[in-house]
Amino acid sequence: VPPRVPDALVPPRTHAAAAMQSIAPRRRRRPALHANDDKDECAPVTIKFVTGNAMKLREVEEILGMNGLPLPLEMIDIDLDELQESQPEKIAAAKARLAAEACGGPAIVDDTSLCLNAIGGMPGPYIKWFQQCKVELHRLLKDYDDKSAFAQSCIAFSPGPGAVPLVFSGVCNGTIVSPRGGSGFGWDAVFQPEGSAETFAEMSGEAKNAISHRSRALALLAQHLKGDRDLLVDLCLEYATDPVFLE
Repeated sequence: VPPRVPDALVPPRTHAAAAMQSIAPRRRRRPALHANDDKDECAPVTIKFVTGNAMKLREVEEILGMNGLPLPLEMIDIDLDELQESQPEKIAAAKARLAAEACGGPAIVDDTSLCLNAIGGMPGPYIKWFQQCKVELHRLLKDYDDKSAFAQSCIAFSPGPGAVPLVFSGVCNGTIVSPRGGSGFGWDAVFQPEGSAETFAEMSGEAKNAISHRSRALALLAQHLKGDRDLLVDLCLEYATDPVFLE
């Protein structure tokens, strides 16, 4: 069951620019990156990452760093209304809008789906509730020959209240297996990515981040932001691609 929308939904630049007006007062002078740099520059805006999972935050930070864009993120654990929708891209976009309004500034959300092909792509975006109910996914497929599945991460970024979020989607195909491994989180122990003999929970963080659904979506986000210097300037993050920041 392939994703039904493009990998990246990128609205016009004008929407993001308009939203910057609402967070412009946050701009203030920040220390110069170079000793002789006396340009009037502002302090970077901290981007809120909506999650209650510190391990997920750390993973996101590592992946963005791998892609040359180590953004200043701050975890915020808030309950957002969940759009009742089968397309995870729309769910992520709706949550990013709510998050930006709640935070009063830029926000990132990650809406993850796990789709089991034998049962029509379920649980999909409802995987969180399956896990809360302690559903054993490998047992769910006990009577099915088809154990294939795909994981999808939809990363939605809102520059601020009123902006149309940018949504980037990453997919990793794999197989549902009996739990193996002690690292990772969520359903990592039962998902064995295509081409690997290990589940996500058996892999090192570096190995998982090289192929995961989340890493693919975040790579698209990083690629877009690094190509939109105006937006980085608006967020006081124009230094994010400078060599001195990456050292």
